[in-house]
Amino acid sequence: MYITDYRDSTVDDLSDDLKARMAHDEGVKLRDLRYWDITHDNGQPIAEEFGIYWVALDRSPLYIGKCTSLSFVERIGGHLSLGAHHWKNLLLRRHADIWQPRSGLVPQDSVETLADAQIGLLHIMRRGMPGDVPRDMLQEACKDIGRLEKALRGALKTPLTPAPPNEAYLAIPLDEALRHVWRLHEAIDA
Repeated sequence: MYITDYRDSTVDDLSDDLKARMAHDEGVKLRDLRYWDITHDNGQPIAEEFGIYWVALDRSPLYIGKCTSLSFVERIGGHLSLGAHHWKNLLLRRHADIWQPRSGLVPQDSVETLADAQIGLLHIMRRGMPGDVPRDMLQEACKDIGRLEKALRGALKTPLTPAPPNEAYLAIPLDEALRHVWRLHEAIDA
């Protein structure tokens, strides 16, 4: 999924579409996830990108996360790490009801119940931008992604990433919610 496909939508529209995708078991099962799935689209390599990912289990939203400092490959791979010393495996730890990092290995039965969870990626912007992109603009774009992630957590009521719904934010157009992201897209397209 690409954010540019939602250009004329609201945050709530995006939330509704994600709910529908989850209800139809869209995405790749974690047990079937291949490196290729998070590095290619329609057989073509994708650029390392910032974005949001979702995990659904039994057709229900479970987890919403963002990739702003890491790529999808690094972030999703970190979630699947079983070691106690891996602080990025938040999905597995929270599913096993281990809310503190470094609190022991994730129990195998928790890992197995997540094997059938579906994962999907929403590509928002490339990490490496051509030309000179002001650092503060890139930082603001990452903040936009963080606000969108929090809004989607609240709207989808994800149990492993709880957040209060923000009705006013959900009603705004995505181009307003991601105004710094769109400015970066426009700079690239120019």
